[in-house]
Amino acid sequence: MKASKRGEVHSSLAGQILSLKRYQRIGLVMVYSIGLTLLLMPMVDNVYLSYFFSAQTVLVPALLSAGAGVIMYAVGWRLMIGYVGELPPERASVVIYVLMGTVILLMVITLVVIGSVVGIEQ
Repeated sequence: MKASKRGEVHSSLAGQILSLKRYQRIGLVMVYSIGLTLLLMPMVDNVYLSYFFSAQTVLVPALLSAGAGVIMYAVGWRLMIGYVGELPPERASVVIYVLMGTVILLMVITLVVIGSVVGIEQ
């Protein structure tokens, strides 16, 4: 599908996602990537501090969390954004990526709310 056909009505969910403007798709992929990084940070830190801590490797948890975010961004770029002037093909993996990203964001919001409630109670 070429970029000139962007104004057409898309019947599939993947087509509707890919019909967003390029900067909107870039923003969506960016938000999902940051969300994954934020979601993984406390878990990676907890495992690291409990089992693997050493003074020489204090940067490892941040690199693992950020690396997962970069991978999420690269996958999203390939699935949803593509190269300039090219619209990626409609695939089921686009919908799966968006659903995973949405679940990740909902989990991050839930953790923020729980953290706020626990913080207020203390």
